[in-house]
Amino acid sequence: ATALGLHRRVMDETRRFLAARRRKAGKHLAETRRLSQHPIVRHRLGEIESRLMTAERLAYDAVHLLDAGRPCDAELVQSKLVGNVAAGESLRDASALHGGYAARTDHPITRLMRDIQLVGAPAGPDDVQRYRLSEKAVGADRIQWSADFIRRTTKPLAAAV
Repeated sequence: ATALGLHRRVMDETRRFLAARRRKAGKHLAETRRLSQHPIVRHRLGEIESRLMTAERLAYDAVHLLDAGRPCDAELVQSKLVGNVAAGESLRDASALHGGYAARTDHPITRLMRDIQLVGAPAGPDDVQRYRLSEKAVGADRIQWSADFIRRTTKPLAAAV
């Protein structure tokens, strides 16, 4: 969820920056256009949006399974892994779009760079997450954390009455 929030902020800050920045264009550079109007800029912005939508969908699907009381460790791990990697890739694209501003200490993208670097650590290294996914792929799944969580947090029907 933290990676998703930071990823969303990268998208919002980049969209706002590109809509406000103007660049000389046209014949003899007589006119100006917003950076967001340039096709190559839009392509990169589309890549950021695509990664964000993918990460959001994986997170929502994993949480839906957890809310439904179904074991979903692999889905949770996949969501964390893809979310963290996607946020980092989008940040690199955003930094390129922000140009020299991304190097300023008072710029929002610079602050987001520091924050996104710290998100992956609590989730475990990417290699550990990939190893957990490989265990599922070969059928050597461990005890499901999500099943234990569901068991501990779900009230028995008789107790609820």
